[in-house]
Amino acid sequence: MQFRVQAKKLQFIRSVYNSTTKRCDQKLVGSISRYTNEMPSDDQIEMLTDKERHELSVYLANKKAETQKTMHWSAVYNADKTLSA
Repeated sequence: MQFRVQAKKLQFIRSVYNSTTKRCDQKLVGSISRYTNEMPSDDQIEMLTDKERHELSVYLANKKAETQKTMHWSAVYNADKTLSA
């Protein structure tokens, strides 16, 4: 499964093999807000398999950790400006 950020959405893309063209076709199976770091409700991800749900939870956990890291470094970088104001 692939994840694609499109405007304000995070899209879940499944690759499906097409035997007539002998290539994979991309199928959109769901989407959530790009800005969320939490696992969506079951009705939003009902089309995902268990493996894809696990991939999504790992992706969101990594995204959340990266967001927290960025916020921490932003606070450290701007601390002198905040304290001097």
